[in-house]
Amino acid sequence: MNKKDFLDEVRTRLAGLSENDIQNALDFYVEAIDDHIDDGMTEDQAVSAVGTPEEVAEKILMDTPLPTLIKTQAQAMSQKQANTTDQTAQANQTAQTYQSAQTGGMSGNPTPAIPAQAMAQPVKKTKLSPLAIVLIILGAPVWLPLTIALGAVALAIVMAIFALILAVVVAVLGAAIGGVVAIFASLVAIVMGEGVHGLVQLAAALILVGLALLLFIPLKAGFIWLIELAGRFAGWVKFKFVSRRNKI
Repeated sequence: MNKKDFLDEVRTRLAGLSENDIQNALDFYVEAIDDHIDDGMTEDQAVSAVGTPEEVAEKILMDTPLPTLIKTQAQAMSQKQANTTDQTAQANQTAQTYQSAQTGGMSGNPTPAIPAQAMAQPVKKTKLSPLAIVLIILGAPVWLPLTIALGAVALAIVMAIFALILAVVVAVLGAAIGGVVAIFASLVAIVMGEGVHGLVQLAAALILVGLALLLFIPLKAGFIWLIELAGRFAGWVKFKFVSRRNKI
């Protein structure tokens, strides 16, 4: 595949994005292909080195903000619905014209000529049949709220885990700060002559500070894990939108 065909196919797969976003993404891959050619590769080899059009388009879509993907998917579905409506109306008109021609021929009347374009319409290859597209669009009031609800539940679970870890962090910080304050208070009590009371308070303060230090490492690991989990969740949601966009 040469560079022009490669870029044309990627552009087709990115239909719905703004022209500026598409051009910026394509400029990056044009530069990458040119660099490979400068290194001694042929044009076909350079194109193969950057990946297939499907892979490149998916990478670009995965780097696109999720609200933009949702907007482009809605536009794509609306366009598919409009195309399906036009194709159905055109097919009905062709059938009526043909039926009228047959009826006229049988009754002895001159048969009207049927335009060649009406008799032989090019069949556009689609991944889904028009009926399936219509069903998807008609079912949008059902599956779209369900998808949003499932996403909201997953997000609520992540937020609940985050709230739990945050509560533990606040408790640990409170214990650490309280322990440090208690250490100074116990030293003051010892100096003021309340030795037993000061020693007991000092022991409790040291225990609080020790627990805070022990919990610091697992809390740090928990925060890192939570950030990774949130990133994976966002990536999963975006992947689902990209996959659904490619199927429609």
